[in-house]
Amino acid sequence: ICFNIFRLYESRRLSRRASEMSDILRATTLGSLAFLFGDLALSMDLVTWVFVALFWAISSALTIATRWILRLGLEQVRLRGRNRRHVLIVGMNDRTVQFARNLEAHPELGYCVVGFVDDVWADPERFNEYGYCPLAPLGDFGRVIQKRIVDEVIIGLPMKSRYEEARA
Repeated sequence: ICFNIFRLYESRRLSRRASEMSDILRATTLGSLAFLFGDLALSMDLVTWVFVALFWAISSALTIATRWILRLGLEQVRLRGRNRRHVLIVGMNDRTVQFARNLEAHPELGYCVVGFVDDVWADPERFNEYGYCPLAPLGDFGRVIQKRIVDEVIIGLPMKSRYEEARA
């Protein structure tokens, strides 16, 4: 329950290790305190402060170590081209190009940019210099995701000027 509260069962590809460790420590602390208070509330006198401290320390250390080893293993698998997520980016602007470049600069995260979908391309030649080209106009978004492998869609449209398109 505690790990679920801190969303530790969800994918953490883009989160930093420090953030994950912090959430693990908070979850194990909450679980240890719940264990202690449950014992106190039921007046069972089975749990001591020393036991709770050891339980917290061991469960925290083992969970952090296991997650660290798992991350290292997954990074190696992703560097070999496995366990990849195909990303389609909606919107073609400086921010989305920078986002795509950041993903490609970290292949250990396992993201592969499929391409961009957008109606307005301010400077298509510049995007071609980066090696990116638009796949289709925004109206053909449905056709693109039917014909290509797409695991995740990133919306990078300017929300003030393109609210209706982003909402649809």
